[in-house]
Amino acid sequence: MDDYLQEFLRLDGLGDNSTRCARCTSQVPGHAEFRCCDEECCGLGLVCRDCCLEFHQVHPLHCIERWGGSYFEPASLSDLGLSVQLGHPAGFSCPLRHATTRDFTVLHTNGIHTLTIFFCGCLNAPSPYVQLLRRSWYPATPLEPRSATTFTFLQLFHILNTLGKLPAYDAWQALETMTENCSHVAPVNRYKVILRTIRQWRILKLLKRGGRGNDPSGASGTGFGELALRCPACPQPGINLPGDWKSLERQYRYRLFTAQDANFRLRNGIVSTRERDPPVCDGLAYFSPEAPYEAHIRTFVNQEDMSSCSGFQAMFLANLKNVRGLRTTGVAGVTCGRHGVWLPNGMGDLQRGERYCNIDPLIAGVLKANRDLHVVISYDIACQWGVNFPERLAALPDQWRFDLEPDHMTLCIPKFHLWAHKIKCHALYSFNYLTGAGQTHSETVEGNWSQSNRAAAQTKRMGPGARHDTLDDIFGAHNFRTISSFGV
Repeated sequence: MDDYLQEFLRLDGLGDNSTRCARCTSQVPGHAEFRCCDEECCGLGLVCRDCCLEFHQVHPLHCIERWGGSYFEPASLSDLGLSVQLGHPAGFSCPLRHATTRDFTVLHTNGIHTLTIFFCGCLNAPSPYVQLLRRSWYPATPLEPRSATTFTFLQLFHILNTLGKLPAYDAWQALETMTENCSHVAPVNRYKVILRTIRQWRILKLLKRGGRGNDPSGASGTGFGELALRCPACPQPGINLPGDWKSLERQYRYRLFTAQDANFRLRNGIVSTRERDPPVCDGLAYFSPEAPYEAHIRTFVNQEDMSSCSGFQAMFLANLKNVRGLRTTGVAGVTCGRHGVWLPNGMGDLQRGERYCNIDPLIAGVLKANRDLHVVISYDIACQWGVNFPERLAALPDQWRFDLEPDHMTLCIPKFHLWAHKIKCHALYSFNYLTGAGQTHSETVEGNWSQSNRAAAQTKRMGPGARHDTLDDIFGAHNFRTISSFGV
């Protein structure tokens, strides 16, 4: 360990570097006093001011230090005279460039930088925000932007957030700490820039994965559920089934297995309002459209939770003492039972507990969207929920109501949950007695919740719109990773 420690300390000093610039092409090399702290420049060594500026024309977001004789001091590429010209290749100036923006802030993976920016003013030059986007810098606003976030940082944060559930505040603190360590100066607070930018980035990711960029109608033409990624392994008539599949034998091969469950971890406090913070993707991805869903629930204000013969009694978790001050007590969701892919418009908020008025629209929507298929519905309290469902379906609003064929649906209970039910449920709802079920256990939804529940702390204090957009993105990222693992 001593050898490693000594090498750590050696990097803090001059090491084998000479104060004579080895990069200069002139006959009289300049005085070398600057070095770059980024690993991309690890072989650059100690260089003079001119060489440092020349090399960093294509790396303007690197951190540099200046050798003061005894130790390295913080330095800035902007203070050395480096400027960034947008709309032209690196090293070229625009003859009609706009007035200088000297305090432009850029958030990158290695910290927060203040730069001198020139926008292109040539004929037919794009708007300043477009010039930033073409540089892979996301502007904080389309009107006179003064801040931007690099695509590199947004891509890294997006993966850390959707996979590891890293909060945006922790990401901002990390940038703040790295900047202070490098410059010894506290940066200007740009936390709100991160919040605003990452929310837009989530929406753009959903639109891109949903193919809206290749559709003539664009983002504005997106219909309900069209941004949800569908499971390619589940039956989809007209896509992965033969044209005559309805006349073939062994029809159990074309069943759609779904898993339904309620989750009381993804709560939301009374923060902001839907008028001030509406969801951008209302009903376009995984959550059911808010307006019809909430209008339906308002007609069942006094409806009690579903009873159950299950020893788990999962529906009573919502009645704990710490529900005061909550807008929603959890989320109900539907996923494909075999592969764990969330289904379009299969999500809905819970206001009290696990009630028929919350669950019926979600399952009815899945049944209606797949009315050509036989759907196997797995639900840990299917023995209670299935009672009188056809009658409740007939009373639903037009968005979910349809004529349910007698052989359109089969109810089952997930294998792990089944053992807590009464004996009579075992014969009626066991996958072991369902032809074509194979080894399906349909506990996939529980595994899905274990991933999304790690976002409970950060989404609890979000406004209603930001929470829905964040969860839509987390569910979409889960589907993207799951589908990618199929190798299709």
